[in-house]
Order: sequence, then C-alpha cells, then structure tokens
Amino acid sequence: MTNPNDELRAAAKLLRERATAATAGPWRNHDGYVPGGGYVASVLSGGGVDTDLRAWLPTFSNDTGLTKRNVLNDARWIALASPVLAEPLACLLDEAALRRDRGEGFQAHAENLAGLLLDGAA
Repeated sequence: MTNPNDELRAAAKLLRERATAATAGPWRNHDGYVPGGGYVASVLSGGGVDTDLRAWLPTFSNDTGLTKRNVLNDARWIALASPVLAEPLACLLDEAALRRDRGEGFQAHAENLAGLLLDGAA
C-alpha cells in the first residue's frame, strides 16, 4: 500500500479485527511464585471466578524482583495493550485519514503507527 489514507484505514480495520478476535479486556498483570519454576508474571482477564490466564511469563528464577528476562514489565505492557485500546486507536487512525481527505495537514504520527501495525500483522 502506498496511499497513506489506505494504510490508515487498513490499520484501523486491523485493530478492530484483532481486538474482536481476542479475549475482551481490560487485562491486568499479576505476579506469583511457582515452586520449582520460580517467580512468574502473568496477564489475566475477567475477575473473580471468571478470571482467565491470557499470558504466562516464567522467570525460572528465584529473583524476587522479577527482573530476570524483564517479565514483570512485559506483563504490564501486555496488560496495558489489551483489546480495550483498539477502538480508540482505530478512531484516531480513521480521523487522521479524514483529515488527510480534507487536506488538513500531514498526519505523520498516525501514518507511522499505521505502518508499524501493518508491518507487524504478519
């Protein structure tokens, strides 16, 4: 795709499709300890008896700071980037395409975001 408006709209569509296919958010991070496995960080969805594991990031270490392999920070990022962000981000991309349609200026940040999303979609 070489048309920036097409890329913006394709990235917005991709966000919506991937979020719809994923488990609904919000997601949250959690840390714990597994005997024999060491400290772990995880990403959970739901709440109470409906809590589900989305991602499990083991350290295979007794490092209480969960710094080995950066798993706690990774879990925090994954939880932050749950599907609840998709619609607001998609709306920003759609709005950037509309502004380009109206000749209201160059939307460099939105175009960069669209490119990154489309490149990483494979």
